[in-house]
Amino acid sequence: MDIKPFESAALGVVKLVVHTAELENGEIKETQKTYHLVMDFNAMALAMEKTELDFTIAESWVKISLSNLLPVCWAAFHRFHPEVTVEEVGRMLSPAKLWDVKTMLMDLAYPGWTDRIVAAAEELKKQQEEGQAPIQGEAQPAAESA
Repeated sequence: MDIKPFESAALGVVKLVVHTAELENGEIKETQKTYHLVMDFNAMALAMEKTELDFTIAESWVKISLSNLLPVCWAAFHRFHPEVTVEEVGRMLSPAKLWDVKTMLMDLAYPGWTDRIVAAAEELKKQQEEGQAPIQGEAQPAAESA
């Protein structure tokens, strides 16, 4: 019998520091709490169940809406903070941080993925500037028929 070892990659963990404002006795009180987020198989399965999107496909990440991003982020809380609700996650995050949250979750699920996407976009832009690649939406010449 040939037994082949398989070593799991180390899971990425994000330390999320949340600053909130609570109303206490008519006064605004600022608080800070730290959470640890992980996007493991269980979190991915939970995110896919809640959104009905397949996050093993890059297009699902690229086209994700705010309403679908929220349950994905909540799923990343689940391993270390299962008591946190989707509503609580929604109160923790600012819409201004949408892109940051999205890239953080992508990097948790697939380390280095966003770096590769950015590099590919920069390469495409360079090729377009040099006239070597079509610009999106630009009309292409029709193919000649024989």
